[in-house]
Amino acid sequence: MQSALSSYEGELNGGERTVALGELRQYVAYPTNDQIANDKCPRRYLAVRDVRIDCTFPHLQVDHVGIIDLPGLGELSANAEEYHLAGLQNEVDLVLLVKRPVEGMAYWGREDGATTNLLDRARGLVKNRRDFVFIVINSGGTETNLATSLRDDIRRQVNDGVDGKHFQVLEGNASDQQSVFESILKPILTHLSKRLPVMDDEVFEGARANNETLKARVLTSLQDLRAALNAASGSLGSMAEDLERRTVELRRDLAGALSNLVDRLQANARSGEEDPQFIAAVETSYDEIQNWIETGFGVGKAVWCADALRQMRVDRNSGPFAAHELNRIRVEISGRFCTLDNYFDGQVSELWIDAALLMKSHLGELLGALNGHEALAVLAQHFSDASEPCPTLSKAVRDLLELRLEYRTNLHPHVRKELDGLNLQVLDPETGEPHNQVIVEVSEAGAERFFRLISQLAQQAAYRTKKALVGESLTPALVLHAAAEQFEDVLIRSGESEREFRRFSRSFRDELWPNVFNGVDSTNARFAKVARAIQAIREHLGDFERGEA
Repeated sequence: MQSALSSYEGELNGGERTVALGELRQYVAYPTNDQIANDKCPRRYLAVRDVRIDCTFPHLQVDHVGIIDLPGLGELSANAEEYHLAGLQNEVDLVLLVKRPVEGMAYWGREDGATTNLLDRARGLVKNRRDFVFIVINSGGTETNLATSLRDDIRRQVNDGVDGKHFQVLEGNASDQQSVFESILKPILTHLSKRLPVMDDEVFEGARANNETLKARVLTSLQDLRAALNAASGSLGSMAEDLERRTVELRRDLAGALSNLVDRLQANARSGEEDPQFIAAVETSYDEIQNWIETGFGVGKAVWCADALRQMRVDRNSGPFAAHELNRIRVEISGRFCTLDNYFDGQVSELWIDAALLMKSHLGELLGALNGHEALAVLAQHFSDASEPCPTLSKAVRDLLELRLEYRTNLHPHVRKELDGLNLQVLDPETGEPHNQVIVEVSEAGAERFFRLISQLAQQAAYRTKKALVGESLTPALVLHAAAEQFEDVLIRSGESEREFRRFSRSFRDELWPNVFNGVDSTNARFAKVARAIQAIREHLGDFERGEA
C-alpha cells in the first residue's frame, strides 16, 4: 500500500466517479500477475470505498435484483467485514457464500467458519440460517475430485452429515451464464419467493418483541433515575462543599507523598555513595568485553592472525588492517557497554512503580489493579479525557513517562574520550605530530605481535572506560531525582494545578470517592432538566404504544 501510494494518492479526495465498464477493473480488483511484475504497478482499488455497477440483467423474466459483492476474509482493508456488516443487516435478503475447490483449498476452513459467524450477526432476527445463507460451490474449471472433497467436507463440517441441514448448498460454473441461471439463480429465486415473506414476519415479530423488552428496560431505568434524583435533591449544597473539601485534601496528601519520594531520591543523588547495582552492571559489561578480547575479538585468535597476515600481504603493510580493526573494536566496546541500559530501564521502571503506587493510594478506584507505567499512562489519559480536561496535570504525568536513562545519551558523552586510544593515528606527546601507534612486520611473527598489541590497546580502553563509568555512578540518581522533582512541581505547584484538581474531582468524583456521593449533578437546573426529560420519554413511549408516534 505504501510503495504504490503514488498510483492512487490523487484519488484520495472523496466524492464519486463514473467510469466505463472497460475501465472498471483497476478500481475493483487486484492487479494481474503480469502487472505485479512491474515495480510501479498501479493499485487504484486502494482508494475505493464502495462501487455500484448498474447493468441489464441477462434474463428478462427477472426484475429488481441487486447484487452486492463483498471482499472476503484477509482483505487489506481495515475492518472490511465490520464495515459491510451494517449493509448486510439492512439491505440484503439473502447471502451467497462462494467457495472454489482449488488445490489446497478444497475444504471448509477456520476462515469460512468465521465468515458464517459474521453472517449470523447479519442475519439478525431471521430465525433459520438456511433461509438467509446459501453456500455456493463454484466448480467451473476445477478437478472433479476437488469439488467432491469440498462438497463432502461441507456436509461433515457444516451440515452435521446431512445435506442442507443448516445451510443449503448449490453448485455451478460461475463462468457459464446458463449454469449460473439454472443451478444457482433459479433455486435462489424460488427460495425467496417462498421464504422471504416468512423471514419478513420473523423480523417484524422479533422487532416487536425487542421493542417491548427495550420499553420495559427504559421504564425501569427512568424509575430508578427518578428515585435517585429525589434522594439526592435535598443534599446539593452539602455535597458541593464536601467535594471541595475533599479536593483540597487530595492535593495536600499527594503533595506530602510526592515530597517524601523526592526527598528519598535527593538523598540517593547527593549521598556520594556508589550504587552497588550500577557498579555490578558496569563490571558485568567490562568482564564480557574482556572475554571477547581474550577469545580473539569474536573470531578466535588463530583466525584473526591469519586474516591479519593475508591482508598485510595484500597491502604490504599493517596500517589498513590495523585501522579497520581498531575502529571495529572501538565500536564493539562502546556497544557492549550499552548493556547498562538494562540497569537504567530497571531504575526508570522502579520510579514509575513508586509514583504509580503513590498516586493509586490516594485516587480511590480510578486506576483499579493497574501498576507502574500502565497505571501512569491511564492516569494521563484520564486527565486528558476528563469531562473537564486537565492538560497541565496530564502533561506532568506524560513527561514523567517520557523519561529515558540511556548509556549513549546520559553517560557515553562523558566517557567517549577514553576510547580515543583505539585510533590508528595518535599525536606524539613531544612533537605533536601524528604517527601510527601499531606497526608490525608482514610475517607470521608480526601477526602474532599484532594481536598482542591490539589486545593491549583494547584492554586499556575498556579499563579506562569502566573506570570513567564508575566515576559517573551518581548520574542516574541525579536524573531520577530531577525527573521526580519536576513531576511534583508541575503536578502540585504549577499555576493551573489548583484549578485542574477541582476539574479532576468533578469529572471522576465517584471513582475517587466511591460510595460517598450518591445522586446526579450538583445543580438545581440539571435536576430540573433531567426530570423534564424523564417525563418526555414516558409520554413518547405512551404515544408509540398508541400508534401516534
